[in-house]
Amino acid sequence: MDNLAGLALLASIEHRALALKQYADELPVVRGVGAESYAAAVAQVKLIADAVQTQGGYELGRAVNDQDSITRLRPLLQYLSETIDHVDQIFARGRDTVSTSLIRSVEGELKRLHVDEVQPLLAVGNPGNYETDPNDLWDSLYDSHILPGLMTQGPGVRIFSIPPLEGTRSLWMPIAVGHEVAHIVVMGSGLIDQIGVKNWLKIGDIKAAQIQPNNRMWPETSEDILAAARRFLREWTVEVMCDLYAVRRFGPAGIAAQCDFLASIAPEQEDQPGSHPPTVFRAEMMLGEETAEGTVFEPVIAAWRSWAEASPWLAKPGIDVILKTLRGHRQELIDILDSLSTPLYDIEARDDVVRELLDWLRLGIPGRERAARKQVTQEDLLNAGWIARFDDNQASADDRSMRLDTLDKLVAKGLDTTDFLRLWHKYSVDDADLKPSRDDASKESPLKINDGGEEPPVQAGQQPTAADVPPSNSSNDSSSQPRHGNHAPANSDARAAGHGVLSEVELRRRLELGRKPTQVSENVKQRLIVTPEVTLVISGASMDVRIGRGFITFRRSSTAAFDALSADQRPREMQEFVQKDWGGEFVLHPGELVLAATLEFMMLPGDLTAQVVTRSSYGRLGLLSATAVQVQPKFTGCLTLELVNLGQMPLTLTPGERVAQLVFTKVHPPVDTVDTKYSYPTGPQFSKVASDPDLDVLRQIHRNRVK
Repeated sequence: MDNLAGLALLASIEHRALALKQYADELPVVRGVGAESYAAAVAQVKLIADAVQTQGGYELGRAVNDQDSITRLRPLLQYLSETIDHVDQIFARGRDTVSTSLIRSVEGELKRLHVDEVQPLLAVGNPGNYETDPNDLWDSLYDSHILPGLMTQGPGVRIFSIPPLEGTRSLWMPIAVGHEVAHIVVMGSGLIDQIGVKNWLKIGDIKAAQIQPNNRMWPETSEDILAAARRFLREWTVEVMCDLYAVRRFGPAGIAAQCDFLASIAPEQEDQPGSHPPTVFRAEMMLGEETAEGTVFEPVIAAWRSWAEASPWLAKPGIDVILKTLRGHRQELIDILDSLSTPLYDIEARDDVVRELLDWLRLGIPGRERAARKQVTQEDLLNAGWIARFDDNQASADDRSMRLDTLDKLVAKGLDTTDFLRLWHKYSVDDADLKPSRDDASKESPLKINDGGEEPPVQAGQQPTAADVPPSNSSNDSSSQPRHGNHAPANSDARAAGHGVLSEVELRRRLELGRKPTQVSENVKQRLIVTPEVTLVISGASMDVRIGRGFITFRRSSTAAFDALSADQRPREMQEFVQKDWGGEFVLHPGELVLAATLEFMMLPGDLTAQVVTRSSYGRLGLLSATAVQVQPKFTGCLTLELVNLGQMPLTLTPGERVAQLVFTKVHPPVDTVDTKYSYPTGPQFSKVASDPDLDVLRQIHRNRVK
């Protein structure tokens, strides 16, 4: 048989091309934010696989002998192997750990910079490295010499590769949204070429630096050394501009995120120029002369300046001339970045906002929608989070580790809530959106937020409103009963008892006591904190709660039955966490149970408990908030909701829907401390039944039972 070698190579090509198509077909379907770029990337991969397979048959048909077949087909096989490796780098680690807040922030930043032709695709890549492809995915995949004649397919998808640790954690958001997005603008739009960087370095600078030829670093002649130095200068200018852009957009949080990441990666060889300037030099350029003295940001600036000054490094002659040139043009680079259309983070204007957010984080609350009478932004939350990292540095390693983990969860929750509120305000007309008809025909009303200073103080002789009534020193608190107008009943048996269900008036009074961080400690026995408040609906004697974006579902497994006494079994073996976007849909089928969580993050005082009740409008459709309906005093976090569909039809749940309500009652005497297995939950929690202390006793009884 003729062309045996060619047939063998063609079979290899077809086998690999088919496997690549199957891999693309089996990738999970992505809906919501980022779905368009993801689908376009998958379609481009499949098109390349088809084209390689077709081209292989065409080349074999033209081959005249085995040697010619090998010459024609080997480049196709090598190209296909490289494509498979590239695709694996993009999709192998999945996207589930990439928050939709981060994806939406990257998309929003590109739009603010008027880079509308780029569709970002955030992919979890290798540890210790952020990388943004300077080319569209199609340009990276497609080789016109191997596959002639294919046209550009779909939108310009740009791959943002983020590390699995920092890239998926909230505090490092300034790197992806700031530094990596800036790469698209500085490189893709040709901004770096418009600056004229190569003219910054002259032949006289090279000669004055007395750079010696070196086979490892520099070529022989001064002209060749100048060309090499200019190449490094251009690459390093790009990195410095991207660093400065992140600082411009996020302030000290941009410095902290980037310096923290640079400090964690392997130190470079300072005498061997690469694509990135020395890490300590980058920190120096970011910090500049900024001290933030007298502001809440000062500890962050001081800490990383100390790190930069204490980190030893020595720039060799060839490198020193490049660094000197960059230092001399730092202000010019800042001026160029200031001309862009994105806002500058003003640390003086945001000092009071971040200071209040920091107080909230220290109390275990993921911020509020407003602070210091200003709207809270993602940048504010990130700065407060980085400042909070410097708290309690004298604590034990275990305590610091637990605190930092909690801090990251709180900041992530704050960012997610801010993302939801931004969408809410974008599509909400007015307060009427918060006034749907009440299940029981009474009227709901949204919570009106007094964030300080707008209302006049109560004057002498003026009747106080419910929000002005000070907390009672007695456990028999009358405020749990409805008030008539602005007056409390003078004599009431209910007032003497004080342990009934809390009314709307009392709930609002308690929320008012927790409106400011300074109030929380003063009113610790009675304050009730719920965030966000702007979407909160309170009526009669209940408070509605919304579902968040996270769900824990049950999956089919080989586990015959779950046994809490078995040390080898874990709930995660039969459950998995899924996350929907705001506006996305989760379908709950008849007979199914799903764990969801409230959008609202709350902190209860020691004298209150709550019951979770399904809203009757949903209950009449078959939805039941089942099993764990009791909220303990002093609970802090997002409530996990066990939702069951008892109806005959599937129910579609959308994050943000008000599916349940809380009914609060007094506890007597108040509880001082509550032991809990679930610390500051910010989403639905997997069962921790295995940590019950009495299970060890039951296991012993089980092992020694009489048979």
